[in-house]
Amino acid sequence: MHAAEQIPFNELPRGNGEAGAVRDISTILHDSGLDATTRLYDEALQLAREGHLGRSRDRLRMLLCLNPEDGQGHILLSKIFASQKRWQEAIAELDTAAACGVRIPPGMKEEFETARNQVSKDNRTEQIADRIGAEVRALRDETRKLRVEKTRLERTNRELERKVQVWTVGTLFTGVLALITLSVLFFGGNDSAEIETVEAVDPIYAEYGVESANYEIAAPISGVIVEPTQLEAATNAPIANATVEEVNTINSPADIEIVSSTSPITNTGTRTYTVVSGDNLSSIARRMYGKSSLWREIAAANETLLSGGIALSLGMELTIPDIE
Repeated sequence: MHAAEQIPFNELPRGNGEAGAVRDISTILHDSGLDATTRLYDEALQLAREGHLGRSRDRLRMLLCLNPEDGQGHILLSKIFASQKRWQEAIAELDTAAACGVRIPPGMKEEFETARNQVSKDNRTEQIADRIGAEVRALRDETRKLRVEKTRLERTNRELERKVQVWTVGTLFTGVLALITLSVLFFGGNDSAEIETVEAVDPIYAEYGVESANYEIAAPISGVIVEPTQLEAATNAPIANATVEEVNTINSPADIEIVSSTSPITNTGTRTYTVVSGDNLSSIARRMYGKSSLWREIAAANETLLSGGIALSLGMELTIPDIE
């Protein structure tokens, strides 16, 4: 689209809008005996030599307005454009000068064209460099955005992994609770078992790895629990350390009567007792006094023999003190 089609020239004329001002000026200058074109050319040449290229160019344009067919003026204007690195305009002025019938200096146009091509090449290189630089900046921006997105996704992934772990633990815990609840509902407890509390003396049972003075044994109601000292007295077998299952499986003589407690031996004064296999202070106290808790009196009476401890040896003669 031409400039005239883009910008409207709707200004009002200053006069009546007559044309031919340049022709009138040229006629007036010629009638007055003034050679305007020659003086303008000489002035433009002098300004160009002094380095005032812009003013020189203006003078030449004035000259070409008065005489568009001045070929020398076109050549001088071409040189001024070349000095300003405006190669395309310089070549155009040379072509105009040639059209006016003026001989162009040899090699001038080729030199201008070479310079123009070099500038075009440099411009293309700069354009390519600018385009590459723009693409590199765009790639950097995209890389930066991708890094930010990667960081966000990694953070989201870690949060999801933590949630999955929490859900897994919660699911396992809920499953365990459900299994326990179902077991209780369907199977229940063992109602046919009876819990019997058996008294035990701390130091004696500590010797066999029992820390508590009392412990509980679950046994069927129909079973018979026999105290070790009772069955030992009836069968002459040292079973003070026997388990409940071993006690229940021992075959006692038919004429042995199982009683619920051992009758204490009547105390008639200070006595002695020879330790046999399976004895301990508790069993000896139960046999001699009828109460296993009185083992401390036996230990105190034999403190020197026992060296302050409670360990017994086979054949050891223990003093059995009287208990009032």
